[in-house]
Amino acid sequence: MDPFDQARAGLTAGARFLAILGGLVLSAGALFSVGAIVADQAGSPVLGDTELVEFAAAAAVASFLPWCQLCDGHVRIITFTQRLPAPVLRVLDGAAKALFALVVTVLTWRLAVGGLDAFSRERMTMFLRAPLWWG
Repeated sequence: MDPFDQARAGLTAGARFLAILGGLVLSAGALFSVGAIVADQAGSPVLGDTELVEFAAAAAVASFLPWCQLCDGHVRIITFTQRLPAPVLRVLDGAAKALFALVVTVLTWRLAVGGLDAFSRERMTMFLRAPLWWG
């Protein structure tokens, strides 16, 4: 197995693990949300339930992205491209992947800047008083 295949296998295993972990986190958030609704109806509201579900949903979405990219699972609109020759489609696909990489890079940069700002200002969630920077 050459180094490229080893790297791809490692990335695939890591992406699969993150996707499974994200699914578990999202499932736990959904179950927690149902429990919080039941508790609220019983007269015992859970303080900060929306904050926890928001964090879980954000973590889950972020953990699904690598697997979706590896499986080429992003949404496409093929109305205008379905009749193009295969070489042109490969170029368009490569351009789309490069654009996706750029968008992820900008998002990562801005999330890091926002996280550092939240850390320096000691920003907290409203109910749980949990630090916002780690989210």
